[in-house]
Amino acid sequence: MERQSGFLLLVEDETIIALASKRSLEKYGYTVLTADSGETALALFAQSEAIDLVLMDIDLGEGIDGAETASLMLKSRMVPIVFLSSHSESSFVDRTRQITSYGYVVKNSGITVLDMSIKTALKLFEGNAALAKEKAQLDTAKESLFEAAWKFHALFEKGPLGVAYHKMIYDENGKAVDYRFIDANEQYRELTGVDPRGKTVLEAFPGIEKDTFDWIGTFDTVVHTGEPVRFEQYLENNRRWYDCAAYRYNDGCFVVAFLEITKRKEAETAWKQSELKYRSLIEFSSDVVFCVDKSGSYQFVNQVFASTFGKTPDYFIGKTYWDIYPKEHADHRQATSKKVFETGETQTTEVIVPLPDKNLYFLAKANPVKDDKGCVVLCLVHATDITERKIAEEKIQTLLEEKEMILKEVHHRIKNNMNTLSSLLILQAGFMKDDGAVKALEDAESRVQSMMVLYDRLYQSADFSEISLAEYLPPLIVQIMSNFPESMKVRIEMDIGEFTLPVKQVQPLGIIVNELLTNVMKYAFSGNEGGVIKVSASLLGKRVHITIEDNGKGMPESVSFHDSASFGLQLVNGLIKQLRGTIRIERIAGTRIHLEFDHEHN
Repeated sequence: MERQSGFLLLVEDETIIALASKRSLEKYGYTVLTADSGETALALFAQSEAIDLVLMDIDLGEGIDGAETASLMLKSRMVPIVFLSSHSESSFVDRTRQITSYGYVVKNSGITVLDMSIKTALKLFEGNAALAKEKAQLDTAKESLFEAAWKFHALFEKGPLGVAYHKMIYDENGKAVDYRFIDANEQYRELTGVDPRGKTVLEAFPGIEKDTFDWIGTFDTVVHTGEPVRFEQYLENNRRWYDCAAYRYNDGCFVVAFLEITKRKEAETAWKQSELKYRSLIEFSSDVVFCVDKSGSYQFVNQVFASTFGKTPDYFIGKTYWDIYPKEHADHRQATSKKVFETGETQTTEVIVPLPDKNLYFLAKANPVKDDKGCVVLCLVHATDITERKIAEEKIQTLLEEKEMILKEVHHRIKNNMNTLSSLLILQAGFMKDDGAVKALEDAESRVQSMMVLYDRLYQSADFSEISLAEYLPPLIVQIMSNFPESMKVRIEMDIGEFTLPVKQVQPLGIIVNELLTNVMKYAFSGNEGGVIKVSASLLGKRVHITIEDNGKGMPESVSFHDSASFGLQLVNGLIKQLRGTIRIERIAGTRIHLEFDHEHN
């Protein structure tokens, strides 16, 4: 494993990922500084001029994201930034490419890929920096070289270019066979590693005559025609690249000025390799990728797109949506593309690919491709196959509909069974001669009715585990009071709070309310013209408070929930214990019964 050195800033908001990446990079010889947010990264970047390269996660959670952080960094100083992301979509790559072009690495690609990306980015950055410097130098030199001759001497002695003054050598037939270096400046010697002064080119650079480029012939043409030339060429002799400019100085003599561009060429090669890699990623992506112009004409499709139709990519170039799809499908695709061209923003849509034997479903993201002026010139679409998900969703929907039908049928049968039970109790009571037995059956029927009210509310609720007391108690109270002919003389006042209870508490509470209201109607208004019954329910903290009071005669002192011979009151006492609650009677200007118990959460 080749060891490297370099000071890296790793910007990653996931602590575990950051620690693992830091450790792996340090094993490769890098010094790693970490930041868990864009803001922290900017602060560290401003404090340290020694940072050689930034590894930037795109998604940094809250605050500014990786793309904006990178843009802000580059405004303060230039540094190579390699983006890290879990996304391989072209939209993410394109966004980072607009900021900087030193690499985009998909997370979990491995330390070897990451190390190679860092090396490439550092080399590319070094090459770009050298290129910028060299270009500025060469542009300056180009202007100077073709100025008046009297400036030549100053340029020759002090300029940043390698400069040499030559005289052509011809054989007896007038053919150029060599040229001699009359003079060469210090920069020439540094850029070539050769001091050629007084030597011929064959002496200074042995074997140059075998070079693939004809150096002697090229410069002879300059001398004979007087036309300056400029070219980039690789010199086999010392394995370096040069950007050269040559012009005739006087009869038989010429001047060559040049810069070494080896690093720039290496950077260009690295860039081309990077471009090839990303193009390969698109071409061999498992997702569909294609480009269309404003008219919906295909400009590029990858292999996955073409294989969907059993064609080659070339088949689709120049064809439109309407050549491939039925009109309604083509119109939908063109409408989405049109929005991209009009708004310059990414559009997301689901599309169907109708094939002879089946339909395929895709989630498509249409992205704008802009020129240097910001105008949208192409629509780049990245589509993911979601056919299996759509089929699963359709199956789930079918199952839900079947479940709904089954629930309705079960509800209908249960309700019928409860009504049948209630009717049987009423019929049985009609045949009884004993008043006590009749009363017992009527009480039982009333309890069944309270269960039916609870069931109805549960069926109508979206949550079968809890039920709203404000929706349950009022209809229950109305149902209970309808069993008493004299209830028309009694006014019911209800103050029921908005809170829910689990069904396991609502069920016993319904029976308790039924028994208590039955007892109120039995004792409170016997022989009276009428009266008022108040029912309230509230939740104070975790404690449920239920109060039932009347302004009637009041219950006799003999009535008690703890040692009563009445089945109904014994039932209330037992259910109060089930709720782990308390109940008490207050005999003041009528009767007030107060029930308390703790709210239980599911």
